[in-house]
Amino acid sequence: MSLIACALLGRRPAVEPWAAAAALMLGREAGAGVVLWWACRQGGPAAALAAPSPARGAAAAMAARVAALGVESAARGRLVRVLLPEDDVAAGAAAERVAGALGVPCVLAMAGVREEAFERLLDAVPRVALVSDPDAPLAALALDGLVDGGFAPHCLPPAPPGAALLVRSGLLAPAPLRRRLGPLLEGLA
Repeated sequence: MSLIACALLGRRPAVEPWAAAAALMLGREAGAGVVLWWACRQGGPAAALAAPSPARGAAAAMAARVAALGVESAARGRLVRVLLPEDDVAAGAAAERVAGALGVPCVLAMAGVREEAFERLLDAVPRVALVSDPDAPLAALALDGLVDGGFAPHCLPPAPPGAALLVRSGLLAPAPLRRRLGPLLEGLA
């Protein structure tokens, strides 16, 4: 099985809480979850990396291992956020390198146009979800594109603001997010 357990696609502010919640759920046994961020032309999670809150031991250790690979990361609570390079080829290689080095299921969060290198990377990812208002006109097109690409995608609505704020702390995934992520993550952890 791929160490990139699932991918979440959408706009950065909408994807961030779902990716954090999924990583925390998948990383329970390891003591920390890992989100691999790629946000080409939408601005990366610079604020999340620049102002981390205190990290728990496992997350701090994983962030140090990522830094030793020459990839920017930050730990917050039980969550490690890895900022992938903007170039799609370099980002795809970095995602594989980090996931392999950490040896824990990672979540790939993509906010930007899917480039060719990511299409290859996604081929090895067992589950994909689109984070979007399901009634938005572009959501149906995006889901159809994922189906055409061979995926059985899930659709997640924007997270409630309170739950989004809580999960960004890296401490826990609130119950409403866990329930919605259950079908996406079933059998992956």
